[in-house]
Amino acid sequence: MIFQILDDKKSCVGFYTDGKIQYQIPQNLTATWKWAPIMADVTRPIKYAYFYTNGAPIEDVCPPHLKEEFDAYSKKMKAFLRSFKLAKVNLNDNCFFDLVPSQYLLKYCAIKNEITQHVLQNYEYPKAHGYYIKLTDLIHKISQQDLNLKKENFTPTDLMNRQTRNFYSKLDEMPRRIKYEIFGGKGGRLRTSPDSFKIFALNRDYRKVIVPQNDFFLELDYNGDHLRAMLGLARVKQPKGDIHAINAKKIFGGITRDAAKRKFWKWAYNENNTHKNLEAIYKRAETKEKYFDGEHITTIFGRKLKATPGNAFNYIIQSTANDILCQKAIDIGVFLENKKSFISFLLHDSIVFDMSADDKKMVNFLISLFSDTRFGKYKVNAKMGTSFGTMVDYDGDDSRFGKSWE
Repeated sequence: MIFQILDDKKSCVGFYTDGKIQYQIPQNLTATWKWAPIMADVTRPIKYAYFYTNGAPIEDVCPPHLKEEFDAYSKKMKAFLRSFKLAKVNLNDNCFFDLVPSQYLLKYCAIKNEITQHVLQNYEYPKAHGYYIKLTDLIHKISQQDLNLKKENFTPTDLMNRQTRNFYSKLDEMPRRIKYEIFGGKGGRLRTSPDSFKIFALNRDYRKVIVPQNDFFLELDYNGDHLRAMLGLARVKQPKGDIHAINAKKIFGGITRDAAKRKFWKWAYNENNTHKNLEAIYKRAETKEKYFDGEHITTIFGRKLKATPGNAFNYIIQSTANDILCQKAIDIGVFLENKKSFISFLLHDSIVFDMSADDKKMVNFLISLFSDTRFGKYKVNAKMGTSFGTMVDYDGDDSRFGKSWE
């Protein structure tokens, strides 16, 4: 039975099914437009049309014969939202379906049901459907956490800089939550929504304004995550050490690590550049041929993206590396349930944990858990600090993780 969820808050239980509004979870549900937190309590498999479309807005996939009517009712819903904001109605404390006249809600949901059915019948089932559900659940949980932003961490010297003063003056008005979107990022990466704190664009000099809710931050990232994704797809065993240093010694004849990185990237994402030894190990051509069909790349996670011959290999590796990180975040997020420590945010190739001193003994275990990927054991870089801008390398000494650590 196709249905629609009437409010994305878990405390507001409202469903549209078979022309009626119900205030409890109906039986025999099969499909809806988009996942919402309340669906975490539903054990039966549900199909989400939004995942079929790779994140396309519902108006973009609406069939022509429904377009005019859907647009009209969609405008009504948006008008209601604007009126609630003008009236200063707090939608966090009120259920949307209690505020909207039922006749409009019923018609709007009926059309959404038809669009949902249209997508299910005309779009390919995404191989990543199950993974998308778990990832959406994770980023929703992150979106419910307020960042702890401490303006006092800017010094008078910092504020002598005009750009820093500008950031400082706007900080109180910035969103306090990070809201990710799983579609739309370049190469299959996460991106932030328009109403999110802009964590990806945050200047490194401003990172110190973010402080933990608990006692310290722990940041874990992979050494050479893109290179290791290439090795994994090429079915090559992961090296234990620094992958760039290994390349410098074994492939490039003992040049410096930085020079080896430059040479590698010059080769990796420019097919006009050839290197026999790199191709033998990292198998660029073989990987592209396996995961690119001429129009789309499809990764081992089942993520499908439009691509061109020029960017296909780049997208394969970027998307795979991103989803390896996200899968580990999902796994670790489950482990951290009911603990004081939690995942604060994801940033490019790293996970940042907000750690309680009570959980300091689990740090080494988190590093081990993070290291264990579907491609084997990755070398992990770990940092910690009492603000995100003062992170230092973690040397494995648990005793440094206390409330008095500086």
